[in-house]
Amino acid sequence: MKEITKQLRDHSITILPLAPSAIYVYWNLSRHRLQMIAGYIQQDESKVQKGIRLYQKKDRDDHGSEYRDIIFQEQGNSCYLSNLQEDHIYLVEFGLYFSGQFCPILRSDWVQVSRAIFSSSQQLPHPHHH
Repeated sequence: MKEITKQLRDHSITILPLAPSAIYVYWNLSRHRLQMIAGYIQQDESKVQKGIRLYQKKDRDDHGSEYRDIIFQEQGNSCYLSNLQEDHIYLVEFGLYFSGQFCPILRSDWVQVSRAIFSSSQQLPHPHHH
């Protein structure tokens, strides 16, 4: 059971609200897992485009959600997104882009981004690096 828990922890994506209109997104995904998935969709892992799809909606009861894609040029395991709409909730998926399609691999939870969570007395969270 411990091994399964470790694997789940090793493959995750998290949204950290940094400001009322900005988030920091970081993910863990082993190179081996990425190669395995790229192989499954018959793509070369080093050539296939990687990125995140950012979903946004007003609240949890809002059934429609808009999204935008952010494609990465370099390898990395985090990104900073700003100019978001305050008082909306966000979800991100990390995945591969190929043949005009998006293949999601990791999916975060919905996270509320609002001014209310940032009072003047509160320190901004510092993203931790491994």
